[in-house]
Amino acid sequence: MIALAHRQSLAAIFALPLLLAALVLTGLIGALLADGVWDGIGAALIASPGVAVVWARVAAARRTAHAPSPGGRGLERPRAAGDRSCAKG
Repeated sequence: MIALAHRQSLAAIFALPLLLAALVLTGLIGALLADGVWDGIGAALIASPGVAVVWARVAAARRTAHAPSPGGRGLERPRAAGDRSCAKG
């Protein structure tokens, strides 16, 4: 089980999902009721959750790529027993 460093309020937990839902709903209504520019705006607003997911995954990958590993060896590949391909000397 993972221990949480601090507890978040319900408002903090649901703020971003509610914002994304409001953006998608605005995009759907705007694209259905208006034409022209609203079609493009609606498409962008409907795509906002996908953009948010990609942004979060890239940010998480960057955080883990720069974090030191528990063994202190960084991002090196683990060597098998007897592997001398990277041995010095």
